[in-house]
Amino acid sequence: REYIADEDFAKLSVLGTHTLALSYKGVSGQWNIVIKNHEFEGIEFPSQTFFYDETPKSITVTGAPADTQIIYENNVHTDIGEYTATVTLSKQYYNTKTLTATIKIELKERSVTYVLGYEDVTNDNPGKFNVMLGFTLVAPDRSEITDGKHFSGWFTDIEYIDSITEIAAGTDEDITLYAKWELPYTVNGSGAVSATDFGETLTEITVIPELNGIKVTAIGSYGFYDCTSLANITLPDGLISIGDSAFEFCNGLANIILPDSLTTIGSEAFLVFNSNWKSVVIPNNVTFIGVGAFSLGGLESITFKEGTGNGVYHIEGNCLIETATKTLVAGCNNSVIPKDGSVTIIGEKAFAYSRIKSITIPECVVKICKDAFHGCYGNFGLESVIFENPNWYYTNDDGEEIIIPSRYLEDPSLAASWLGGNRAEYEWKIIVK
Repeated sequence: REYIADEDFAKLSVLGTHTLALSYKGVSGQWNIVIKNHEFEGIEFPSQTFFYDETPKSITVTGAPADTQIIYENNVHTDIGEYTATVTLSKQYYNTKTLTATIKIELKERSVTYVLGYEDVTNDNPGKFNVMLGFTLVAPDRSEITDGKHFSGWFTDIEYIDSITEIAAGTDEDITLYAKWELPYTVNGSGAVSATDFGETLTEITVIPELNGIKVTAIGSYGFYDCTSLANITLPDGLISIGDSAFEFCNGLANIILPDSLTTIGSEAFLVFNSNWKSVVIPNNVTFIGVGAFSLGGLESITFKEGTGNGVYHIEGNCLIETATKTLVAGCNNSVIPKDGSVTIIGEKAFAYSRIKSITIPECVVKICKDAFHGCYGNFGLESVIFENPNWYYTNDDGEEIIIPSRYLEDPSLAASWLGGNRAEYEWKIIVK
């Protein structure tokens, strides 16, 4: 201390470059001296990528000396995205240091491998999924079903024991899924088809012409009864008959193309209250149509595939008529009963559940079978019936012949309530004078 002048000694506490004068034992000289702060060295504040899991993410600085003041800015984030974080370090006798780093939060993905079983399959499920979100599986689709098998579910094992409908959120592993395909129907030894429990759940079904060497020739009676999900079914060439009530209560039905080979359609085969099937096209080989075969609530037209008839049946005014017996077998919402004498009988359940609003019963009609207009009145739509001949009676459950007052049948709205409502279950006949 005694060798340095006071004014130079004071410089020793000031940052910078200084020139000091020293004198020792008669020797004097000048020295240049640099005084500076320490630098923070070995400090790490690295950018990091995190997987999203709904918890806060941040970066921690490392390598700072003891007693260092550390201040973070924009360093805590939870949501998916990319952020710039800042850390500032300060300490006595150290130069302040500021560092930046990137926090990236992204979705964690895992892979799914699908074993589909067929080459002609379209699979819209993703090959990767977000661990935090998962996803709901959708059914694959085959472009052409040649073996009759439909998709019945996804499974996590090749033995088809553990079924799965979704990849649950939080699943953190790669997965292999197996598509199961099975027949939605059985075929008995006579070639008649019936739906299985699995088939009852489907919206679309393709019936193939032959299974295990047995040719499909029939849809069995009650074969697809009450398959309410069924909207469309493809029937094979070679099918000869559709049994009684085969598609009864299949309320989702939108359309069926009846094959040319068909000859027989059983009673109430297509009795469907709320069907979306608008137009029935009957193959020309059909020679038998049972009672109420086309009791379709939404039916708007009936035609033959070729021409207007086949010798057994013909169509006129959107009415299907059995030619020899002059019986109107099936009508629809737009039917007009011909007045030329080709119809003398309105058959049982001919208009059952139709949405026809008004109809004229021509003078040539002498008999209306029981339930011919069953379920047509009220909310179903029948509002007006015009009887060209208002002289009718019906036979009740006790066999009594009850004459209907003509004044009731001369009023179209009252006539509708009788014919399609509270007297629909009885057989009506004209009074012969």
